[in-house]
Amino acid sequence: MAIEQKLEKPDVTLAHSVPAHAHARVPFTPRRKQLFLELLAAGVSVEASAKAAGIGRRSAYDARAKDSEFAEAWGNALDISVDMYVERLREIALTGPADSLTTVRAGELCLRARVPAFRGR
Repeated sequence: MAIEQKLEKPDVTLAHSVPAHAHARVPFTPRRKQLFLELLAAGVSVEASAKAAGIGRRSAYDARAKDSEFAEAWGNALDISVDMYVERLREIALTGPADSLTTVRAGELCLRARVPAFRGR
């Protein structure tokens, strides 16, 4: 259940195939798990990823607790989403106006994310 670094636009057609009230009865199939993980890797919240995959949020957490392969893929998806945010902050820090508080703060956050010595500051 690998998550690729470069994500295509997730196929969210599953979300429209399941009535909202039926989430508790819907099996968390491999296809639904993959969609959930793709969305999570794209920075979408657990709740919104679960909803788009046509399952309840609790089902996703239960699957993570019971399935070590899925739990590892979940962690990888979160790593990808964090990398995406850090890269965006890096872009802001490098291209924004030097006198902008946003630019300075983005640079600071990048350093904290990437350089252990800056994490406690």
